[in-house]
Amino acid sequence: EMLQNTPLGFGAGVDALCKLSQESVAVAAHHVLEWVEGTLTHIDNIFLFKYISSCEGAVTITQNEVDDAVTTLSYIYSEAVAEKCEPDAFSEALRSVEGVNWVGSCVKVLKHVWKERAVAVVKAVKRRRKEIFSLGKVIDVSWKSSVTTSCKQNPSISRVFVTVSFKIANDNGQTQTHSMEVAPRELKALLKSLEDVTTALDSV
Repeated sequence: EMLQNTPLGFGAGVDALCKLSQESVAVAAHHVLEWVEGTLTHIDNIFLFKYISSCEGAVTITQNEVDDAVTTLSYIYSEAVAEKCEPDAFSEALRSVEGVNWVGSCVKVLKHVWKERAVAVVKAVKRRRKEIFSLGKVIDVSWKSSVTTSCKQNPSISRVFVTVSFKIANDNGQTQTHSMEVAPRELKALLKSLEDVTTALDSV
């Protein structure tokens, strides 16, 4: 079932989302779903932080809180796609997670965005999976970490991110490199998912 094993930091992401206006939650949700369906190659946390900061007025939001919110949204919508969650069951799934305190308006926005885009996103992900399976064989994986620096105008913008690159060989022997940029918490969530896959394979 959806959201049965939430990653570390999920609750912090919920708290961050519930601080935001409905407009900011909707913008973040759409941005994450564009990444999930493959329209975006990566989630631009810095863009989201700048946008949300400009919209929130009296509400103080930090880059770390935006990172937490994005990680939580990424997990929620990835789970919704994997489980092909019906819009009517979406709110119940969110509220079923123990130890988190959702604000009703936040749940309403996330459900509305999912209801609006669910069919298209699920189809896009299904299509992408077929394309991925036809890409070829992974022959190398590399990564590097980077740091953006803060400035006097915006001291909160300093952050660490990781670029993961996959070198793929197709049936003709040609190679291509595909890269994605993720925040450390997003990478940890991905690694946890891979550990779950390994555990499942070991039990077969």
